[in-house]
Amino acid sequence: MNFEVSKMKRSQPIREGLLTAELYQGLDLRALIGTTKEPVLSIQEQIELAIQGERKKIQEEKSLLKQTQELLLQTIEAVENEKKEFLAKIHDELLEVVVEVVKNIIDVELSTNKEIIKNCFTKIVKQIEDEDVQKIIIHEEDLNILKTECATTLQKISDSGKYEIISRTDIPRGSIRAESKWLKMDSSILEKMKRFISETIGSK
Repeated sequence: MNFEVSKMKRSQPIREGLLTAELYQGLDLRALIGTTKEPVLSIQEQIELAIQGERKKIQEEKSLLKQTQELLLQTIEAVENEKKEFLAKIHDELLEVVVEVVKNIIDVELSTNKEIIKNCFTKIVKQIEDEDVQKIIIHEEDLNILKTECATTLQKISDSGKYEIISRTDIPRGSIRAESKWLKMDSSILEKMKRFISETIGSK
């Protein structure tokens, strides 16, 4: 009895070895190796998909950035256009208000500083010495000042009979105009200020 058991125990490893060999012989090793490639390919595919996803994300971000830049440029252009339209609308009104203020300042200055009109008159008389001027037009109040400040010059002009001095009230103070058939000169302080103001606030 003991002999039989011992014999069986010795033969068991041999049988197990035979079964193991038979098991390996029945397997397709190439098919087994092929199955080990599938996880590798799956990882590569995942990497490629991840790269494609990142590229798509980058392209989408670039597209969004471009759209944002275009929108910003359009907004800036729209603001500039609105600014130009606004300045064009207020230009005349602003110029009118500023000129009126300047006109009042000129009136005050001419009333308190007689040298201003005197210098304007002397300057224009020198400019027209060689011109065929027929008349000089001066604001009435300014002419009254000149009759005191430039009496000698006025008398010479009157004696020469070269041109006529006319006083008017429908021209701005500080305006001395020389006119002929072919020539018109204006030493108007107001006109000079208007040009300066217009250039300062911008043209329409």
